[in-house]
Amino acid sequence: MALTLYIKAGQHTLLGDCPFCHRVRMVAALKNIEPELVFINVAHKPESFTKLGSNTVPVMQDGDVILTDSNDISCYLDEKYQPTKALETNDENCKSAGAAIFGKFAALMKNKDSALDGSLRQKLLDELRNFNEFLSSRSNRFISGDSLTHPDCSLLPKLYHVRVAGKHFKHFDIPKDFAKLLEYLKAGFETEAFKKTVYLEDEVIAGWQKHLNGN
Repeated sequence: MALTLYIKAGQHTLLGDCPFCHRVRMVAALKNIEPELVFINVAHKPESFTKLGSNTVPVMQDGDVILTDSNDISCYLDEKYQPTKALETNDENCKSAGAAIFGKFAALMKNKDSALDGSLRQKLLDELRNFNEFLSSRSNRFISGDSLTHPDCSLLPKLYHVRVAGKHFKHFDIPKDFAKLLEYLKAGFETEAFKKTVYLEDEVIAGWQKHLNGN
């Protein structure tokens, strides 16, 4: 059986807005592999998908190997395909850079008590500021150098959600004085690996709208 990725289907287009699916597809693109894509309606999962042992996407199937975690999938693809061009970084600071951003963003997005919005917004800003300072302390184009590595593939899709959904639902913009972060986003969003695998902004908005409605 060919290498297969089961990923989120969109509501308006074929490709859905899952940042974890986006991550593994970026890794696949950087490894110059084109897995077969199976688009899953996450609200109505087919039995053929649930039999793989997961209720969430992404899932990877490569012969008898089935992986259900985006980190495991990313590492598997990295190690199996073009291992001499590894995407791994040994710098622990790079591995953890920006890791708390998405959790703070999700907390703000899911909050329904307007009285708490200010403090949640500040917590997200603090994490973005920390990441901006991390980038400012280095001369790299990306997190661990001048080419994309695993931390970038994980973080860039999540920052895409912060930029699109944050603005639409919470009127949240990444501050202009976070210059290194904005430079990082521009560079990352212009890479072929990102452009080949990104979904429409409308899908991000629709995905979060459905999630916030409790569907």
